[in-house]
Amino acid sequence: MATKEDRWMEIHAEAIRRVNSVAAAYQPDRMNMNQDRRFARLPGAQWDGDWERQFANSPRIESNQLAKDILKVLTDIRENRFLVDFRPKTATEAAQETAKTLNGMFRADWVKGHGAKAFDAACDDAVTGGFSAIWLKNDWEDEKDPENDSQHIRFVWLPDADLNVFFDPGSKHEDKSDADWCVILFEMTHEAYEDQFGQKPERPSGNAIGSNGTSLGPSSGAQGNQAGFASPIWQAYYEWFKPDTVTVAYYFRKRQKRERLFKFRHTLTDQAQTYWASELTDEKREELAVEGWEESSSRMATRCEVNLYLLDGNGVLEDCGRVPGDVIPVVPVYGQRFWVDSKERAVGIVAYRKDEQRIYNALLSWLSKAASYSPIRKPIVDPSQVAGLEEHIQNVNMDDSPVVMLNALRDENTGQVIQAGALGYYEPPEMPATWAQLFNIVVTGMREGMGSQQEVREVKSNTSYAAMELAATRIDAMPRIYIDSARKAMRWIGAVWLAMIKDLRVEAGTKAETRTEDGKLGFETLYEPFTDSKGVYGLKNDIAGFNGDVVVDVSEATATIRDKTVRMLTLLKQGETDPTLSRVLSLLILRQLDGEGIEAAQEWARKQLVQAGVEEPTKEELQAMQQAAQEPDPQAQALLAVAAKESALAQKAEADTALSRAKTVETLARAGEVSAKTTREDVLAAADVASAAQTQSAPAQQFPQ
Repeated sequence: MATKEDRWMEIHAEAIRRVNSVAAAYQPDRMNMNQDRRFARLPGAQWDGDWERQFANSPRIESNQLAKDILKVLTDIRENRFLVDFRPKTATEAAQETAKTLNGMFRADWVKGHGAKAFDAACDDAVTGGFSAIWLKNDWEDEKDPENDSQHIRFVWLPDADLNVFFDPGSKHEDKSDADWCVILFEMTHEAYEDQFGQKPERPSGNAIGSNGTSLGPSSGAQGNQAGFASPIWQAYYEWFKPDTVTVAYYFRKRQKRERLFKFRHTLTDQAQTYWASELTDEKREELAVEGWEESSSRMATRCEVNLYLLDGNGVLEDCGRVPGDVIPVVPVYGQRFWVDSKERAVGIVAYRKDEQRIYNALLSWLSKAASYSPIRKPIVDPSQVAGLEEHIQNVNMDDSPVVMLNALRDENTGQVIQAGALGYYEPPEMPATWAQLFNIVVTGMREGMGSQQEVREVKSNTSYAAMELAATRIDAMPRIYIDSARKAMRWIGAVWLAMIKDLRVEAGTKAETRTEDGKLGFETLYEPFTDSKGVYGLKNDIAGFNGDVVVDVSEATATIRDKTVRMLTLLKQGETDPTLSRVLSLLILRQLDGEGIEAAQEWARKQLVQAGVEEPTKEELQAMQQAAQEPDPQAQALLAVAAKESALAQKAEADTALSRAKTVETLARAGEVSAKTTREDVLAAADVASAAQTQSAPAQQFPQ
C-alpha cells in the first residue's frame, strides 16, 4: 500500500509535468498579454524594444489614447449591474422561496467577501490584456468563535493571472468547467515562507521533468529552477528559488469516479433527495427512516471531487483537503476569447491597437523635436564674414536694423570678392506630405476604434432626450463584447458559488445572512418546515436540494435606474387628473429618491403604498394585518354599542306609543264611543304592534345605560 509520501511524490511529479506542458504551449500568448497590460498601464512601456533603440537620441512622447478606450469599457461595465439570479426548475412555492433565499445569500457573500472589488480588478486585466481570474475561497464567518461552524465564500482577485494562473489545456469550455486541474503561482519572501511552513526554503534539487515527462538531467547553479516546477514562462519571472523570494503554487486536482447514487422519497410530501453511497452510513440510513424517507431507486453515476495541494519546487507542502463543490473554484475572466490552431487565445483592447499607438507616439515625438528648432532660416557663413560684426548681428532684431551686414569673402592673394553674401541657409524642418497623411490616417483609425464620442458631443441643445439616448446607445454597442464576456464570467461565479454553498450549508435551523437588492440586511432559517397555500408540506430554503439554473441579467446601475424612474413618474404625474393616481405617483417618486435624511419619509410612503395595495407587504406586516383583522377595533366596538343603544331607545318609544294607543281604543270601545271607522282589525293590529315593541325592547337592557 502506497504511503502518504509516495502519493505526494506522485502528485508533485504530475503537477510538474502538467505545468511544463501548458507553459511550452502558451508561453508566447501569455507573454503578449502581459506586455499588452504593461503597454497600457506603465509609463514608458510603449517605447519598449526596437522603438526605444530607434528613438534613443530623440524625445519619446507618450500620448496614451488607448487609456481612453479602456476607461470607457470599464466605466460601462461598472455602470451596469450583473445580477445573479437562481431560478428553480419547479414552480412550487418552496422552490421559489429557496431561490429567493439563495439570491439574498449570494448578495450577502458578495458584499462581505469583497466580490465587487475582485470583479472590477479582474475586468480591468481582461479588458486590457485579455485574461484574468477570480478564486472563490471558503472561509470561517468568525474565526475567533469556536462554536460558530458557519462558513462564507470570499472572492479573491488573482493579480498577474496571465503569468500565474494555468488551466488544463484540454479544457474547451470558456468557464473551464471541464478542466481537470488548475495551478496558481505566487511568490513569498524567505521570512514569510519560514514563518508559515516552519522550515527554510531550499533551492530545488534533483532531475527536472520536461513537458513530455522525460528527465532533463540534474539541475545545479543558475539552472536550479529547472528542478521541480520548471519556469512556466521565462526564467526571469518564475525562478522557484531566488535570493529574496521563493515561488509556491496552489494545485487544484479534480478526480472523477464512478459511484452508486441513491434516491430517497418522503412518504408524506413525495419530496426527493439523493445521497452517494459513501455518504450513506448506517446512522444516516436510520436517521432518514425516522424522518420518513424511503429508498426509491439507485444508479451508477460519475462523481467529481476537487482536492487542493500547496506545493513548492521541492515537493508537496500541505494537503489542503477537499474543496467544497464539484468544480474547480477558479473562474477565468476574458476580454475576447477564440481558438486558432487548436489553441485557446485571448486578447484585450490593446492587442489590435498597439501599432497605431506607436506610430502616433512617433509622429508626436518627431513634431516635438521639430518644434524645438528655430523656425527662422539661418545663414551659413565663413567666420571671416562676421569678424568685427558680432555685436551688430547679435542686436539686429533688438535694433530693428533695416540691413544686416556681412564681410565679403575675398581671395587672399588677389583680393577679389569670392562671395558677397551668405554661403547658404539652414532651413527649419518641414513635415513631408506623406507624414501628414499618415498622421490623419492614424488619428482617424484611433477615433473609430472603440467609437468616437464626437456624435454625442455634437448633439444640439434643442435636440430631444430620446435622440441623445439613441446616439449614446450606438456608441455603447461597440464595447458590448467585453460586457458580454464579463456577464459570462459572473454567471460561472454564481454557478461555482452555488456548488460550494450546497456543501457548506447543510445544517438545519442555521440562520443565513441575506441582503436585498437595495443592500438591506436580513436573515433566513435554512431547511425550515413549510406548508404552502395549497397545503403541500415541504422544506423551505432547502439549499442542498435546490435544482435550478443560474442566470445573469445585465442592468443599469441603481442610481441610473432610479433617475430614469423618477423622470418617467414625474412626466406621468404632470398629465394625470385623477387625484388618487396622482397621489400614488407622488408616493412612488418619494420611494425612488436618493438622499440623506429621507429614510423615514420613504418608509412612510411605502406603508401608504402597502395600504393602497400597490406594494406587497413584508411577512411581518402581513401577519400584523391578519391579526388586526381578527381582533375588533375597540373604538369600533364603542361606536357599535352607542348605535345599538340609540336603536333600542327608539324602538322602546315606538312601542310605548303603540301601547298607549291600544289602551285608548279599548277605553273608547268600552264606553261605546268608538268611531264607525274603528274596526275590530284596527284593535287587533294595535295590540300586535304593542306586543312586538315590548319584545324588541328587551335586548336593550344588555347595553349599559
